[in-house]
Amino acid sequence: MKIKFTIAAIAALLISASCQNDNRNNTGTNSENIDTISTSDEYSLTKVDQFEDYLLALDTTDINSITKATNKFAEIFSKDDSIQNDEGILKFLAYQEKVELNGNEKIIDERKNYSQLVDVEYNNKKVPDELRTFHKQINDNGFRIEQSEGMYYIKPYPAYIEQNFYAYASPTMEIYLRQLAKENLEGFANDAAIVIPFETFVQRTVWWEDFSQSVTSKSLQAKASEQYKVYLLFLTIGMNNTPAINYDNKAEEYFINAYTYLEEVYPTSETYIALKPYIELIKRNRIIEAKEMSLQMIK
Repeated sequence: MKIKFTIAAIAALLISASCQNDNRNNTGTNSENIDTISTSDEYSLTKVDQFEDYLLALDTTDINSITKATNKFAEIFSKDDSIQNDEGILKFLAYQEKVELNGNEKIIDERKNYSQLVDVEYNNKKVPDELRTFHKQINDNGFRIEQSEGMYYIKPYPAYIEQNFYAYASPTMEIYLRQLAKENLEGFANDAAIVIPFETFVQRTVWWEDFSQSVTSKSLQAKASEQYKVYLLFLTIGMNNTPAINYDNKAEEYFINAYTYLEEVYPTSETYIALKPYIELIKRNRIIEAKEMSLQMIK
């Protein structure tokens, strides 16, 4: 497992080393001074720094570490400090992504059939007795089962975030979390093909555009902007099995409809303004030029 040291972690190590050197070099220092140094060092880290350093020590291949991280969050943060809480929530979400990626291989047994667990949280299917313990473990740690390309994988379960973090979030952060939960439930792509209606795709893209421009928190703005850029990228070129321009150099109907909807409903959006020259080429059936322009745009 690779360990990524943050600035906060490195600072903590340097402070610790500095204190050790001071203690060796100043053997005559009285206990009062030592207590002062210790207390000063202990509180030099913010709550966010402390939480991040705790996350660094957890095993990202073990989904049970999510419960540990959640409990630590509740221990460090208080519900009346939304600014630091929001930063802490973003740290947790980033850690959750790592566990989702690294823990999947460890928790999923390729020899087992998890089909009855796919979206079981939303369709009232009965959990088989032989999978009940497994299902409880992943749910208790904020995950559910999804399937794509014949393979099963864990995916964040929005209800877990709502139950454990909404009470700590600022109103803006809660809006962000609710949008993530909505998109988690609706899905986006499966087997490298976009599965949501073109209207929903365009609405999401413009929503993230607007949200990223309205938030004042730099950290949250960066995450929202990142989300927007991902949607804008796919709105421009599509995905492997839902390309905007197919291998026969023809614009796919799904994207023709999406661009028409974007132009008619959101003509003043930055998304439309950015894509307008590209859309105009597609309208005039200048597909080769459009494809070349899309490659330049995504760079």
